[in-house]
Amino acid sequence: MLTKIFIQNAGYYIILASTVGLIMNFSVFSQFLKSERTSFYIMCTSQSVSNILTSMIYFGYIGVSYVLYLPLGPSWLNGYMNQSVGYGLIVMGSLTQMMITINRFLVVFFTLYSRVRDVSKYSNQVTVVGLAVCWMSSGWLSVLPGWSEHCFIKSSLDHLGWSSTPCSINFGYLMFATLLIIGITSNFLNILIARKLMVSAKNQSLSSEMSKKRRENAKKFFIQSLCQDWIYVLQMLICYYFIRWFEKDTVGQFMSEMGCDVLVPVVDGLIMFSFNYREKKTLREIKNSNNSDSMKAFEKPKISVCSVK
Repeated sequence: MLTKIFIQNAGYYIILASTVGLIMNFSVFSQFLKSERTSFYIMCTSQSVSNILTSMIYFGYIGVSYVLYLPLGPSWLNGYMNQSVGYGLIVMGSLTQMMITINRFLVVFFTLYSRVRDVSKYSNQVTVVGLAVCWMSSGWLSVLPGWSEHCFIKSSLDHLGWSSTPCSINFGYLMFATLLIIGITSNFLNILIARKLMVSAKNQSLSSEMSKKRRENAKKFFIQSLCQDWIYVLQMLICYYFIRWFEKDTVGQFMSEMGCDVLVPVVDGLIMFSFNYREKKTLREIKNSNNSDSMKAFEKPKISVCSVK
């Protein structure tokens, strides 16, 4: 039997974790808004938004409900909030991550090693349309228009975690199949990208300095995409496999389900923040280098003029 103290401690944990997630992802979001509007950064911005929404629901609804030991709002609100973080936003994050992996695949195979800088003039527009489709799919899975309220997963004070019905379990199977397909596709593309980067590294000495810098950036963004991919792979393994090891309403069961899910936006935001910080530092160094070179270029004509006199 669950005790009030146990549920409230779980609420404190959720609030603490989601607070860190909000701080990390708001920082990432503000930095991406200042970055160049490339398709990669547009997708990362969308990813940070979905992480923010997830952390906000955990912080403002689920965590507070556990701490106060009090249901918040009507039953339909409980269903929408939990359905969003349990199904809709998880699928949104996975779909966005697959789009980022596809973007890295196209860059490495068609743009990075081509003399044509811009293979597609409409890459940003295509990215926005793709993200719009992903958000609509996430919204549909979060509200399930036309379906009964019994198809929603909910949280309650009688059970730590989510309460499911046969209908919601069927949607869970659908989500699992979707995440499995996304995971297989993303990791297959990652293998192709890694192989391409390793083959190109052998011919690095024959490339120009600009090509080397572009290749280094491609490797860095590939590592970022790979780390983010495996966040969702591990989440799927924990939520659908390791949870079977623990009894119902135990610490292990809670950490394998809701306790794990609340950490996904935190880790994802941390990865994006760390890689974006490095990119910002690199751009600053390049800018300073270009400024110093331009100053030298302006100094040379002055010397020549003095010599003529």
